Amino acid sequence: MEKREFLEEWKSIPEQNEQQFTLQNLNNLNADGICNKLQNNNIFTVARRQVDNQQLLYHSVKYTNNLSVLSELKVNSTNTSITLSLKSKNVMAIANINDVFQVILNN
Repeated sequence: MEKREFLEEWKSIPEQNEQQFTLQNLNNLNADGICNKLQNNNIFTVARRQVDNQQLLYHSVKYTNNLSVLSELKVNSTNTSITLSLKSKNVMAIANINDVFQVILNN
């Protein structure tokens, strides 16, 4: 997914379709380490940016039925927790994705 396409889709999804979770960064991964782990599991980085002391990482997950789940990871360099925001036009597609992110990051 291209950056522009990601942004358009993110904006088009209603706020009530967004869910937030807190993940534990047990391996104390930096933004590059997180992106590499996710990419090794077919979750590709669409964009990233630095805001103050946080790295914001944007990813897209696409199911075989073409449903997309968009994610934003907020990685704070002074904290071991990561904020994960998930959005999808179909809320059911978000179910358990947070657990998948946690497992990937901890392995």
